Amino acid sequence: MQQDPVNTPRENGDERVDQPSIGGGRGRRIHTRAENRGTRLYIKRIVVSLGLNPMTLISTGFKVCQENLWVVCLCLAMLTACTSPGATSTSPKAIAKRRLEKAVTFEALPTEFQEAVNQGHIRVGMNYDAVYIAWGKPAQILQGGDASGEHTTWLYHGTATDSFHTWRYREYPRKDGTTFLDRTLDTDYAFRDYVSAELSFQNGLLQRWKMLPKPPEGNYYAPGPY
Repeated sequence: MQQDPVNTPRENGDERVDQPSIGGGRGRRIHTRAENRGTRLYIKRIVVSLGLNPMTLISTGFKVCQENLWVVCLCLAMLTACTSPGATSTSPKAIAKRRLEKAVTFEALPTEFQEAVNQGHIRVGMNYDAVYIAWGKPAQILQGGDASGEHTTWLYHGTATDSFHTWRYREYPRKDGTTFLDRTLDTDYAFRDYVSAELSFQNGLLQRWKMLPKPPEGNYYAPGPY
């Protein structure tokens, strides 16, 4: 009697990990050992690379995930999200670069403002350049006014991530040259910008500022094959 291709016994090297189904379905989440090992190594290197040269992040993702195209795409998307204009950038290297760019302004700041800027912090009373050195370029600059006078608003953006999971059948090779079908869970990611901080200036000085909460991130599962 012909065996179900999904449940065909695995050869050595075709080991899989079965986990309970998502949403109460009859299916099982299945990953090959190579996929699990590659993903773990990729995530470990991502964490290490986030504070380094962004090109290291790209080269690491391609090296570790040559057989996992979706992971490479995620690597590129994460790089784009981390380096997109309008996000607060408070890494020491970024601050040092902006401090050099605005060296004259930085030297003229009071000592307490210099210390705050060097740590990526902002304070009421700072001018545009001091805030720029501390946080980087805003995503938007808006003009407005009221009875007290004209105001300039700087908006900074953050990134929220939605995950979309879909079951798919894939064909995998055995060592003897034959193949078998296996069920895998593919994941796609969508990135959304949101306003993470709002700063208000009057007469060129920071009057007030506030951080805004990150919106909920979606985690969606499509019905899988059974």
